[in-house]
Parts: sequence; C-alpha cells; structure tokens
Amino acid sequence: MSNESNQPQDNRKVIYGVLIAALILTWGYIFYDKSQTKEQVTQLETKISNIDSARVAIQQDFMDVSAKADSLTKDNLQLQGEMAEQNVQIQKLKTDIEKCYCIRIGSS
Repeated sequence: MSNESNQPQDNRKVIYGVLIAALILTWGYIFYDKSQTKEQVTQLETKISNIDSARVAIQQDFMDVSAKADSLTKDNLQLQGEMAEQNVQIQKLKTDIEKCYCIRIGSS
C-alpha cells in the first residue's frame, strides 16, 4: 500500500513542477516582450523627434524662401514702376527732339 500512496504524490510533484516551470517561462516571455515593446517605443519616439526637427527646419527654410520671394517680387514691381516712368520720360524726350528737329527743318 505504501507504493500506491506514493505514486499520486509523485504525479502531483511533476505536475506542480511543470506548472511552475510554465508559469516562470510565461513571466519571462512577458518581461522580454515588454522590454522589446519599450525599446520599439523608444525608437519610434526618437524617429518622431527627428522627423519633427526636420519638419521644423524645412518649415523655417520655406518661410525664409517665401520672405525672399516676397522681397524679390516687391523689388521687381518697384523696378517695373521705375522703368515705366523712364519710358514715359524717353517718349517725352523723343517728342521734344522731334519738335526741335521739325522746327529746325522748318526754319532752314
């Protein structure tokens, strides 16, 4: 009878051992997976930070180029205005020259 009573206890020890080992392995996997997830989150946060920095730099470059374009447009409009004024003066001088030329030809 002593062999029969020891046999169920031995099975329980093996079952308990397997369950404890499975529990420890499960916890180990959970901790490993959690550390991998933390590492991935850290990498993604780094990428997001780098992308945000690049976006800010590009936005600043865009604003600088836009300001330069506005300045060049203003300068261009100013030069066009000056050129139009000079064309008016040239036309006036041409008219004056023609009048003088006509007067000289008419008086000769």
